[in-house]
Amino acid sequence: MKLSIFFVLFFIAIAYCQPEFLDDEEDEVEETLPVAEEGREKSCITWRNSCMHYDKGCCFPWTCVCWSQTVSRNSSRKEKKCQCRLR
Repeated sequence: MKLSIFFVLFFIAIAYCQPEFLDDEEDEVEETLPVAEEGREKSCITWRNSCMHYDKGCCFPWTCVCWSQTVSRNSSRKEKKCQCRLR
């Protein structure tokens, strides 16, 4: 009799506590997910010399955008800059 009461209480405790364990796991996943996304975004938004060959291509939905820019105010020399950006 005592053993059956023990098992009943044991199963009630498991059923009562189990949702808390699941919620904790979901919270842990939500906490680590932004860190992974942030790392991915940093690797997607990188400066490059050209958009050709896409060795380290832009991550979707980012696209490679290039433009020419003068090196300094008094210089006529232009430099090509490329960067992954959202369009």
